Amino acid sequence: MILLLAATALAGPDRVATSIPVGTTVTDIAVSTDGTWIGWNDAGTGTLTVLDAGTFTSTVVAACSRATGVAVAGIGAEGVTFFTGCEDGSVVAFDVSPIGVVTEREAPFAMGGGPVSAVETDGVTLYAVLDDPEDGAVVAAMTIEGAEPVTSFPMQLSSDTVEDTVLVDDYLIVAHGADEVSKIVLSTSSSLYPESSLGGRALVDAYPSANGSEVYLADENGGLVRFEVGDNDYVSSLVGIADTITAVGIDATDGWMVLGAGDDALLYSFDGVPGELVETIEGAANLTELVTIEGYAFGTTSDGAVLVLTDRPWVSVQPLSPLQAEVGAEVSVSFSSDIAGDYEVRVGGSVQEPGPIVATGEVDALTSTSATFLVDAADEYVEGANTIWVFVTDSASGLTGRAGGVLTVDNPPEQVALGASGIGFGNESISVAFTALAAADIASYTIYIDVAPFTAADYPEGGPSFGGTDDITAPVVITAEPEAPVSSTIYPLTNGTTYYVAVRAVDDGGLEGPMSDILEATPEQTYCASCLAGDGGGFLPGICGVGPGAGAAAILLAGAAVLRRRRRVVGGAALLALALIAPPAEANEDDDEGPRTMNVQVRFGPTTIVDPYVQQIFGERSNEMLWFEYGYASRFIDANLGIGFYQEKGFLQTASGATSSEADKFTIVPLALTLTGRLDFFDEQPIVPFGRVGLDYWMWEENWFVVTPDTTDHISNGGKYGWHFGGGLMILLDVFDRRAASRLEAISGINDTFVVAEYRNTRLKHGTDELNLSSSELTFGLKFDF
Repeated sequence: MILLLAATALAGPDRVATSIPVGTTVTDIAVSTDGTWIGWNDAGTGTLTVLDAGTFTSTVVAACSRATGVAVAGIGAEGVTFFTGCEDGSVVAFDVSPIGVVTEREAPFAMGGGPVSAVETDGVTLYAVLDDPEDGAVVAAMTIEGAEPVTSFPMQLSSDTVEDTVLVDDYLIVAHGADEVSKIVLSTSSSLYPESSLGGRALVDAYPSANGSEVYLADENGGLVRFEVGDNDYVSSLVGIADTITAVGIDATDGWMVLGAGDDALLYSFDGVPGELVETIEGAANLTELVTIEGYAFGTTSDGAVLVLTDRPWVSVQPLSPLQAEVGAEVSVSFSSDIAGDYEVRVGGSVQEPGPIVATGEVDALTSTSATFLVDAADEYVEGANTIWVFVTDSASGLTGRAGGVLTVDNPPEQVALGASGIGFGNESISVAFTALAAADIASYTIYIDVAPFTAADYPEGGPSFGGTDDITAPVVITAEPEAPVSSTIYPLTNGTTYYVAVRAVDDGGLEGPMSDILEATPEQTYCASCLAGDGGGFLPGICGVGPGAGAAAILLAGAAVLRRRRRVVGGAALLALALIAPPAEANEDDDEGPRTMNVQVRFGPTTIVDPYVQQIFGERSNEMLWFEYGYASRFIDANLGIGFYQEKGFLQTASGATSSEADKFTIVPLALTLTGRLDFFDEQPIVPFGRVGLDYWMWEENWFVVTPDTTDHISNGGKYGWHFGGGLMILLDVFDRRAASRLEAISGINDTFVVAEYRNTRLKHGTDELNLSSSELTFGLKFDF
């Protein structure tokens, strides 16, 4: 395996590996904090170049008429953002995705009037130095999120000349040329100046140290100045280095520093402070700015180029052939290196952790070499963009250089899993349901339908055209998010006709996946439960159109008579509220009624509706009823008014009992007036048997969904009255913890708390062509006596 890092300490860049032509004047350059992205501006063309510092591939985008300063912020899974200053006082933002897609944000940041000469950011706030027509050089600030101006900005600088800026902790350092440096304290928007003066200097480039406590300034008159940020003063200067020093770049991790010095560059060792001169890098002429990453320095020049300085093999990769492939294809990559060595071609991963090796060999210096590899079905190839790395190791130094390209893998989509449960029928309709594929590049799904049988072998691509006489649009094309449920209903079709259905996926590149299993379905007339029973609705049996109040009124009037001693008339909504809110203790005090005068019950349990059509569509078992009851209580007799809730879901059926894919819902809200006899013979009796009898009025509603030209929701409703009887047991909880029961009575007025188990049989009136909602229930819950 090729070692990606040198076995010994790196000496640092020793040559100009390549010159990247840019344009007329490269005004600024910036590197992300993790060293993965580099960006620079060209003033003449108004462009921003974004360089992937792993593969050394670049993207050029138009920024503005004249691009000036550049800054970069944000790293990680969501990529980075470059900010480019423009001559109209705005800053344009470009988001760079992890795979190198550069997208301009819609609205630029309006920083102020006059050209932007420098841009800096800490990832939260954007700072721009502008040449304001009235105030000269000013610093403006704006939040990145929300683009809100920062109060106390803009602030005016002491000098209108701005050579370079650098952001260090809470400070913005501005080199004005000559010996002037401004230190702007961002938190207070105040400007400070060095305590001492360095006459005869021309400070043109600034570079922060790794610890953020000092800034190194290139002295165009031939030296390097160290500015101590915390002490706000010059600490030392290296004078007499060269006739001119125009740029400085430091890699504190690998221990080297590069200085631009006229026609060449100087490589110094660096151990917290500049060390000894290591060598002169010839040909690095006219450097104006420097940024560094591991093993490389990138320097802008005054004549419109970016120089790459390194001591590693410089690898150049040509576009892959082909650029797009699918599993099974052979791909060729051509490359060269300015130093001979051994090469490896790898797929995926990163510079630090590249993916598997797919080709190896030797490469001669400055000689084009080609390697081929097969795109197989292994996991290293992902759908979409795949980085193809070429690593070359110099056998003499052990140093490794790299470059890369992008191979787009575009495999046909997988087969859509269309199973028997995914095909359904309705009245003049067929429904198709499946789960979308996981691949992110699926553009659409095509549902093919025909009246004649067909096979997947008949259609390697596409599918049949609809050959029936129905007025439908076929095939049906739909879109969906990855792994989302997908459904479609095809209407109108002919009942009794068999239709054949299949699905295939199409990706963004137009590739089709294999055809799904081919299923068949036959539309038929479907019916709801009340339709099958012939129940036309109505809230009194046999009287259609009578409202629910007519049936419920009898129950409510009877309840009012039973509760007349309490002088209360309680509506339906009040019943529910009183069932949930305990009454105050003083409400129990009534000399002629004993200690218990009212009760509240909440019960829930399985219910069986006897109507065969309700059972057929909604199931005979696993249905439940919820009851709330409130009323009068004494030792031997209770009188309660109750309200319940029952709701089940099913699917419409044919006359023969076949289940369709059309949804149906049945809801019952029963009202009941109940008289209870209790065998409660002595105080604190732990188990109290009881029997019950009462009057009922049950309101019902059925909602079902079918596809028709005018509507999709259908409703039938009505009411049934009758009576019920039942019985059960009450288990007194107070005997298990009398102290807690006493506290509960003092706080809430609850005399006794019971666990209740009740069996109830309800007989409701119905005719021959009506639903029979008579039922049997076994419910369990709590009862509170006050």
